[in-house]
Amino acid sequence: MKQEEPELAEVHYFFLDKMVEDITFKKWDTMVITWKCGLKSRIHIDYKRACDFPNSKEQLGTLVSKRWVEKAEEAAKAKEAEQADE
Repeated sequence: MKQEEPELAEVHYFFLDKMVEDITFKKWDTMVITWKCGLKSRIHIDYKRACDFPNSKEQLGTLVSKRWVEKAEEAAKAKEAEQADE
């Protein structure tokens, strides 16, 4: 495939599925791609805004909000189930 397309202008799911074994983040600013051919690529990630940094206050606030909503929904479902049993 690399011989057919030495450089890709866009990344499509088809190419990822066909060529990539695994994508991991060793550090918050380094992505490691393990290719199905056995090679590994390490890519440095440059963040343009402070809120894009992993674990920034804004992101943590969003996560807390999501967790709160999920817990509230679970509690509501449990309450409905209790009422249905009565």
